[in-house]
Amino acid sequence: DGAFEPTIGKLVDVWKIGFGGKAVPSEAAIREALKYVDWRKIRVTRRDGKCYIYIAPGQDIDMGGIAKGYASDKLAELLKKKGVKSAWLSLGGNVCAIGTKPDGSPWRIAVQNPADENDYVGVVEISDACAVTSGGYQRYFEENGKKYHHIIDPATGKPAESGLTSVTIICKDGTKADALSTALYVMGLDDALAYWKTQDDFEVIFVTEEGEVVATEGLKDSFTFDGKGNDYTYRVAKR
Repeated sequence: DGAFEPTIGKLVDVWKIGFGGKAVPSEAAIREALKYVDWRKIRVTRRDGKCYIYIAPGQDIDMGGIAKGYASDKLAELLKKKGVKSAWLSLGGNVCAIGTKPDGSPWRIAVQNPADENDYVGVVEISDACAVTSGGYQRYFEENGKKYHHIIDPATGKPAESGLTSVTIICKDGTKADALSTALYVMGLDDALAYWKTQDDFEVIFVTEEGEVVATEGLKDSFTFDGKGNDYTYRVAKR
């Protein structure tokens, strides 16, 4: 429903968070950019072995929300073709594991504490899967004491205020995990959990602004909570 929005390019360019942006753009600039945000205007056709993408005049597609996930999938595919059976790929917030560790044990991935880059709130074990995190703490600037992060809500044209500080997706498909981490962050905890309950191919670890860590029940045996020293609470979300 537009929580992940590929036509957000104009808004990304207006804010420039992570690539030089240091000031909140004017309301007029945000409203103007919002005019071009609508994935439903994209048209895709295939003919003669080629794919053609048509967008409305003025629209700008930005695939940054899935680029690293796609890259990890392609890297894993290439390595597997070369006979690699055990590998760990890290692309800045995106981790992709091929098989298990050489000793047969699962890979252990720390889930960063959004409030402290040198700390973590828990560890998740994965094998032949990807762990992808989106968080408002990764790229941002501050103005008048308020932080403005890079995850833009397509509905408002402004950094998402969903009550979440990070979302970690565990999924076999790195591209899908990348898209979901962004979309669920924008949606907020309640709507994100409601969507998760309709699916069966991914699990999630949420960290909220209120200091709660929520893991979906498929991770109850593979996620170890370790945030007590930072006043986090923990619960498992069930279907």
